[in-house]
Amino acid sequence: MKSLTILAAATLAAGAQAQSTITMVPFGIEANLDVACAQAGTPEYIGNNPTSVAFDGTDAWIAGYNNTGGSQVVGVVKLTNAATGALFGSAFAPVTCPAQRGYTGLDIANGTLVASCDTGGLDARGIAAYSPTLGTLAWSVTARGSSGIAFDPDYVAAPGGGSGAGWMTFNSGRRSLNDLLTGAALFDTTNGMIVDPGLGTLWRDTDFDPATGDIYLRVNNAVAKGTRSGPNSVSGAIQIAFGAPAAFVAGQNLAFVNAPFGNFVVWNDRSVTNLGQQFTTVVRATDLNGNAITLDWGAFAPLTGAGWYDFSYHAASNVLCVSDFTNRRLYFFQPTVTTTGSAYCFGDGTASACPCGNAGIAGNGCASSINTSGANLNASGLASLAADAVVLAATGMPNSNALYFQGTARQNGGLGAPFGDGLRCAGGTIVRLGTKTNVAGASQFPAAGDLSVSQKGLVTLPSIRTYLVWYRNAAAFCTASTFNLTNGFEINWQP
Repeated sequence: MKSLTILAAATLAAGAQAQSTITMVPFGIEANLDVACAQAGTPEYIGNNPTSVAFDGTDAWIAGYNNTGGSQVVGVVKLTNAATGALFGSAFAPVTCPAQRGYTGLDIANGTLVASCDTGGLDARGIAAYSPTLGTLAWSVTARGSSGIAFDPDYVAAPGGGSGAGWMTFNSGRRSLNDLLTGAALFDTTNGMIVDPGLGTLWRDTDFDPATGDIYLRVNNAVAKGTRSGPNSVSGAIQIAFGAPAAFVAGQNLAFVNAPFGNFVVWNDRSVTNLGQQFTTVVRATDLNGNAITLDWGAFAPLTGAGWYDFSYHAASNVLCVSDFTNRRLYFFQPTVTTTGSAYCFGDGTASACPCGNAGIAGNGCASSINTSGANLNASGLASLAADAVVLAATGMPNSNALYFQGTARQNGGLGAPFGDGLRCAGGTIVRLGTKTNVAGASQFPAAGDLSVSQKGLVTLPSIRTYLVWYRNAAAFCTASTFNLTNGFEINWQP
């Protein structure tokens, strides 16, 4: 096993079609499944290859596939401390599958592990739930589990009995739903919500947005989305991402990622089954409107494979787990974002001189009466107008009021101009975003209940904006003014 580290940051790509970039480098331990659950005759054996994964932030469950020419039993196995120790348990959830069949999906929610398995037709355990600790069967549904399974949170805006284990099956354009604890059918292939975007009904995988209940699907190697309008309805289903059409290729998967810096969908563009496909080419990401997000994997370069990957994202730990069918591996990623733009106009002598020679330290604004280092403005989050997750954060100020404001240009070419006890760095058309009260010398915008930065700043098209915080400093210091300012920060807003 190989120890790995991760750093992920949002940067911005230039070009005719500007798009966001998330830099991804692996984290934790690369679990080698070959040494355990893929070896026939061992207690951990689940089948020849891992097809599906579920991850709860600590432990992982993987399900297998019969990649032989005859019938065999496939199953599920638990990996305790999957990203740090990978201790395998014994296989459970056995299902006898013909050649080239097996599990198609796993998910874990509220202490229940749900699974979908495709044996080529109706099967007593096509859809089933298990104890994640004991591996015992909780309930099962006779179905063809051809198309993945995931926890459906209901129509979050107005819940009404639409929560449970949501799944699709071939030749039905409806999402079926079973009670997570009892398995009772809430909606089935005759009355479940219609989610067909007109791409055929050979569904391959399913996931949901936990904040809205919107459904995301794989079909014909495309990514489709249904915007939730009720516990058992969507306002319409559309294709939002395009891969080369491939209706009869298994292993097309996806996961909804609600990362701290914004939401996106990760998926594998698998239109062929050939070996030799590059992980970094096959695995793609799309925002919730279908705009491409470039994934920069840094030095991560796994062996080539057949393009079959599955994904499980755990929001509380911000960890994405990826299973590799061909190479029998698990990879772990922790997407994080540092800044989403660039700081400028420092009161450290590199820009205009501070009004009274009251320079701060490198990277901050001019010194104040309570902080000789000066105050600092930084930002984090994805600067996407479609999924704005930007947070402006200022530190090093008195416990007073702080006004966050936005400009359309750098003042004085980015050098700033003396203003109060500091430098005014943002110029052009000014918009006041909001006033905050500093606690322990710090505050941020937006806070709970605020509009996003782009909404409050009336940014509707991709463009550059500058930001600054003007804070009250009433003590007799420097000029007769009773205020000072942070450094400036510039953001290049993308679609």
